[in-house]
Amino acid sequence: MRIAVFGDIHGHWCDFRDAVLELQSQAPLDLVLQCGDAQPIRNEDDLGYMHRVQRSIGNWVCRSRIWPGIWGSAFQTWGVLLRGARPLHETIIINWLINFLNLLRTSRFTFSIRWLALGVWSLAAGCNSHLPYTASEIASFEAREFGVELTYQTRAGRQNAFYVPPKERPERPPERLVIMYPGIRSLALDWLEMVDHAPDPLTGFLLIDYPGRGKCEGLMRPKHLPEFSFGAIEALGLHLNVLQDELTKHLCLLGHFFGCAAALQFAPHVDVERIVLIAPFTTLHRAVYKLYGPLAWLMPDRMDNRKRLRELRQRPRRPALVIIHGSADDTIPVKMGRDLAGLFPGWIVYHEIEGADHAGILKTSEALIFEALFSQTPSPALPLSPVTDTASPTRMPDGETTF
Repeated sequence: MRIAVFGDIHGHWCDFRDAVLELQSQAPLDLVLQCGDAQPIRNEDDLGYMHRVQRSIGNWVCRSRIWPGIWGSAFQTWGVLLRGARPLHETIIINWLINFLNLLRTSRFTFSIRWLALGVWSLAAGCNSHLPYTASEIASFEAREFGVELTYQTRAGRQNAFYVPPKERPERPPERLVIMYPGIRSLALDWLEMVDHAPDPLTGFLLIDYPGRGKCEGLMRPKHLPEFSFGAIEALGLHLNVLQDELTKHLCLLGHFFGCAAALQFAPHVDVERIVLIAPFTTLHRAVYKLYGPLAWLMPDRMDNRKRLRELRQRPRRPALVIIHGSADDTIPVKMGRDLAGLFPGWIVYHEIEGADHAGILKTSEALIFEALFSQTPSPALPLSPVTDTASPTRMPDGETTF
């Protein structure tokens, strides 16, 4: 493991960034530690050091100024870091936001506006921050004898997905196709280790990445996610020279965390045989509230897994559905998995894994996941016990009450 350790920065963020990039160019860094005083902004000279140019907005000319307190320092620091870490148009947008808020710094609403801007930026960065592959990850996939990288176009731009064919007869269409949806902070190729352990030699795996993740372009909007699944299936059909109906005649969906919602959004549009959800949330707003508190009010998109389950329940030929959740999950509370399973206990098979956490459950429950995907007689469901919660209720953005 390569670790870079820096001492005091004293506002010299550009030098710090350049030093990190220089070390990264020599060999990949696993961890960067900065110990001591950061002091992103100490005085007017620091703003000059960061080369902040004045910008015109209508008839206003905005100069960079010092904001009193931590929020000014945070935003000015982001402006510098983003200049090196993000595309130019995103940097300009952030810097424009900084200057616009400077115009309002004497207003009595300034504090509220800064909090709002902080929340919007934080949520946008969490959902749309670019998460690329390393060169070694791509090279490892390309080294596979039959692995296929698929490319297709959507409203978000060019997208990429990965196909791992069956172990037997890899040149032919799979007998069963499993579409795998990763968590919000994961990538499609993170599934490869599990795929390699799959016991069914006639199953093919289609690994989905979201816009802005891996090699995909654009920004992710949850409401558009079904479009990317259809695009990946169409690209796979063109590669194998088969129709979509033949590819999806035995279709299974597997999702983890955010990927559960992506799978459930796509499921009503196709004929699905099985769905396996690992650590699902009830609604996106509740999941965000668990992670970020009141900032959940700023989420523009609604993803309600309860509604999707009710839609699937009404289908004449509904899919088999299994939920697997770890009792020690500190990202998505196990209560959410229980609540989803409790909607239709006669249909949904629920497994609660004692002591399993949010990410580790993918390894510790691998055999159970495969059983849920492939076995005709899955293990019996765990009886649902009532969950008691002593916390006070909180009114959520979707108009419901949660704890």
